[in-house]
Amino acid sequence: MHTLLAVLHLLSWRVQEDPRLAVRLMTWALGRPDLAAALVRVCERESGCRPTGVHAGDAHLSRRGWVGQVSLGHLDPACQPYEPGAWATHGAFGLSAASNWEHLPACYQPAILDLTLVSAYVALRRWESVCEDPRRRDGWCA
Repeated sequence: MHTLLAVLHLLSWRVQEDPRLAVRLMTWALGRPDLAAALVRVCERESGCRPTGVHAGDAHLSRRGWVGQVSLGHLDPACQPYEPGAWATHGAFGLSAASNWEHLPACYQPAILDLTLVSAYVALRRWESVCEDPRRRDGWCA
């Protein structure tokens, strides 16, 4: 896994500006090329498949998401302090910074989802954990 992460780090400069390439690389690297088309559709819907930061239209959800995840013990306010708007939706795949803690390292910062490869990785893992489980499937999976 560490070798894979090192290779991905070296390639990140190339794919940062191309979420479609990030999807192809990530789905190939993680053995899920069958998900590439679905993740590109999510990307097109969420951002026009362009790299982006915080989704301004969702910034108002930041506090509620952060407070909820802190109360559940998923975010640590000591290393993940609240910043207005920061814990809302981020990146090309429209991922909530507060709610995707299970796919990110401890004490991650919300802007990590602005990195296209990281966002593609989290989108793939979210698809596997939410969209492939009929009991958890939600609107993001459409």
